[in-house]
Amino acid sequence: MFNLLIKTTQFKRSKSAFWLALWCVTLQCTANAPATQQPVEEIALATLDSFTIVEEKLHTRNRTGRAKYAEKLPLTYNKTNLATFTLPHISQKLTFALEQQLTLLKRRKQNYAQNFDNISLTLTDLETTIELLLLWQQTFPQGLEEHLNAYQLKGKDGKGNVKFTGYFTPELKVSKEKVGAYVHPIYAFPDNWEGGLPTRQEIDGQGVLEGMGLEIAYTQRLEDIYYMQLQGSGLVKYPSGENAYLGFAGSNRHPYSSIGKHIKNNEAIPLKNISMKGIKNYFKYNPDKIEPVLFTNPSYVFFEESHKKPLGAGHVPLTEDYSIAVDTRHLPLGSCLLAALPVIDQNGEFSHHEYKFMMAQDVGGAIRGNGHVDVYCGVGEEGQRKASALHHYGQLWLLLPKPSNEIGPVFSDGAWAEK
Repeated sequence: MFNLLIKTTQFKRSKSAFWLALWCVTLQCTANAPATQQPVEEIALATLDSFTIVEEKLHTRNRTGRAKYAEKLPLTYNKTNLATFTLPHISQKLTFALEQQLTLLKRRKQNYAQNFDNISLTLTDLETTIELLLLWQQTFPQGLEEHLNAYQLKGKDGKGNVKFTGYFTPELKVSKEKVGAYVHPIYAFPDNWEGGLPTRQEIDGQGVLEGMGLEIAYTQRLEDIYYMQLQGSGLVKYPSGENAYLGFAGSNRHPYSSIGKHIKNNEAIPLKNISMKGIKNYFKYNPDKIEPVLFTNPSYVFFEESHKKPLGAGHVPLTEDYSIAVDTRHLPLGSCLLAALPVIDQNGEFSHHEYKFMMAQDVGGAIRGNGHVDVYCGVGEEGQRKASALHHYGQLWLLLPKPSNEIGPVFSDGAWAEK
């Protein structure tokens, strides 16, 4: 039936007819698939949205999840046969993330070709990928390799090892007025500012934005604002009981500099536990060090208030465990990826990898290159716990529709082409 579909010329220019026929193909393939290809009974309900990778030689991976003996990849994006993967279940939660991804893409109006080293793509290609995955919702996407190609990212080491870290939405107690201990302002983006935007030290140290009506709320601790800026959003709680989300509204476009690295390289700061918890504890007992340390990072993030769920840079709600922050010079917002995601056990140690579909819906100041992504881990203490535990390695594959010379005339309208 699939061969008949790609040979039938009347489908060449009719997208709606194509999707209807493709859905019929999907149903037939699912109905005819052997039972051994759909081991639903063997997978726990809680893990239907991912698929465990059976790693026969665990000694080939160290405790960080990095592959020890992987060979160098020749290209930045390396074409891989998707048929070699056991693809995860497209759950209801993943379906929500896919639908948000379509919303993100439809807001991006310019459909020009974007070049990323050895590949080129358009918004239409990204939309097609999402629409294909949505056809298989609530199922395991068998036969997806007939329509999509996977391109493995070479990673920072050139061997496909991609670092996965986590971020979350912190909860902060704030006041709408500057009163009592609430003295540190959270600022909106200064749209009317002329020239280069000020640094962190100029904003928080010299108060150059004071009196411009940009104050959204006030916090008790300056470092709380800093960590909310690192996460890109926050849930703020007012004394009245009202809650609101603060989302990313832009940055001052100054380079990001890690305060953790500054502390590590500064012999005058005797701190060994350079984690968020460790640094917060150090600030608690050394309040005179807060500004000098924070001001070593000139980068600054502005916020906007929303009563919706946490929003990423793509201005759509983030989905816990599925949304990722990327460097848009290497992966466009709106792209869909397949990840071999590192799974962390209760002791905070690397256990194994699981295949999982992930959505590029956010950016991060510390995310640079194609060898590092940030996974959104949720809200509050539980989100912080998950994010703090994740600093391990896996692999990533960018998913794109096959070009016309691989799949036939039904995709001849697409602009995707491999260089």
